[in-house]
Amino acid sequence: MSKHIEESNLESDVRRVARRLQADLRSACARLADEQVRPASLVRSLSVDDTLAARIVRAIRAPDPLVGLLESPAPGGLRIFLGKARAAGVDTDVCDALSDTITRFESLLARFPEGRSALDAAISGWVPEVKERRERAGKQAIYKALSYLQGCRADAVTMTHILRPSSGSHATWDQILISSRHGLRRLRPAARVAVFGVHMADDDCPGPDPYHTSIDGSRLTGDPNQVLLKEFCSEPLPKFAVVVRGRTIRYALADKDPPVNVPVDVTIAHLIRDASAAHQTEQNPDYAIASVVRLPAKVLVVDVLLHEDIPLESPPTVTTRLYGMPGPLPSRDDALVKLDDVDITASIEYLGQGLDHAACVEVRSQPDIIAAAMSRAGWDSELFHVFRSRIVYPVPFFHLTTWIRRPSA
Repeated sequence: MSKHIEESNLESDVRRVARRLQADLRSACARLADEQVRPASLVRSLSVDDTLAARIVRAIRAPDPLVGLLESPAPGGLRIFLGKARAAGVDTDVCDALSDTITRFESLLARFPEGRSALDAAISGWVPEVKERRERAGKQAIYKALSYLQGCRADAVTMTHILRPSSGSHATWDQILISSRHGLRRLRPAARVAVFGVHMADDDCPGPDPYHTSIDGSRLTGDPNQVLLKEFCSEPLPKFAVVVRGRTIRYALADKDPPVNVPVDVTIAHLIRDASAAHQTEQNPDYAIASVVRLPAKVLVVDVLLHEDIPLESPPTVTTRLYGMPGPLPSRDDALVKLDDVDITASIEYLGQGLDHAACVEVRSQPDIIAAAMSRAGWDSELFHVFRSRIVYPVPFFHLTTWIRRPSA
């Protein structure tokens, strides 16, 4: 039997058990209450605990039997309910039918190596609204776990990518990258909190490859003052530990500054000359902008601003990807790229032209931050179209990749 047929049969079996379980629970509950069944009425009539009663009620009220199966108690809890229902005088044929369905439910769970959690994951793939709810719960659990493991967290992370035709040649695009951490906290005294990373220019730059400078065009040396937008950082300004290795510069909060549980805001900006070719090739049609969060955060906001002189063959798209193999990403349709795709809900929205459309609920200073960086670079902010992606509880070390289809030459 093919894998496709096995999966199809599995879905049919799950749906069949879900329909039977919801119907049998409704029949049993209907004989226990003359009015609409509520958790309190089940607690009074059956002497079951509040949690079990609440799950039974959610299961019978669910609009979709698959959702009802997710809400229902485990087979052990269902058998407790069944025993109480028999003792309360519910008809034997109703109880026998429910008993048979519980047995089928147990057999169904045995087909999943991880039991109930694996069944829930499968159902979330068949019911979109379930996927969204379970996905958020899973990401929130990761946020809590990594906050403990890494010893730090942030209320919000914003990353802004601003592209325009290069000043020296329209054969390439220049890019401003702004990165902010808002409400960043150290949760343990000894926790190392890496905040940002940038790359220095090679000695022979400018050249055909991207090279990174401060907003005013000076070579990066590792001095945080070159990249910090101090008016959007906390006062007093946090101290930084800087590590330089080859072209890479990493900025981290200094030990014990700030102290435990003291929130700080930090914003940096720098310029990438010749960040992308302005036109697509057959092998490389897209420009991929990867935004990756390296610490737990409640929300990630990624803004992409495109100059009005950059023609688009299609609107930008986004995907979520594993922090995978290094190297350029040629196309969103490339088979190797797709191997690292992760099915996390993400979208990108066009907000309009000009910074009046860049207001952000989580970070009210976002338009001012963008305006300040663009002003320092001498770029006119009103000439840019604003696109935004927003992810609640972004998973650290997963990429949110924005794909921009470059125009043909």
